[in-house]
Amino acid sequence: DYTGPFAETNLRKVTFEDGITVIARRLFKDVSTIREIIIPEGVTSVGDYAFENMENLESVYIPTSVSNIGRDILRNSENAIINCGVESYALEYAMDNDYTFYIADWDEYEPKAIDKKESYYTSNSESQTGFMEMIVYYDLKDEMADKISGKRV
Repeated sequence: DYTGPFAETNLRKVTFEDGITVIARRLFKDVSTIREIIIPEGVTSVGDYAFENMENLESVYIPTSVSNIGRDILRNSENAIINCGVESYALEYAMDNDYTFYIADWDEYEPKAIDKKESYYTSNSESQTGFMEMIVYYDLKDEMADKISGKRV
């Protein structure tokens, strides 16, 4: 059975340098020590099963430049959360595959999770259930604000 090239390492955090465009298929398969992976802006593709069997993986930061994600990238990595941009392919992928995810605020490749009360969340569970919460801020025209003043919207 294939084991990824880093399976025998004691890595805890992986941050790729600029210039990388592809995360290879099964690159981190069976690496039990990694807790965090930060993929930089500029990467466009993440290969099939890239983070398979990573029992201690907690966070994978996937930038908005990623437009292709392979099959089941977090296979048997139940504790992992995908951190992604609000209008990203990674968000769509996480939702379609029922992965836990947070909308991240990108700051020079060091994403930070937005307060959970203002972010989207879904859970990986046997019943395949979850929830999504969204807070929408908007301005009302003065005349509309007067009409609904005191009414629950």
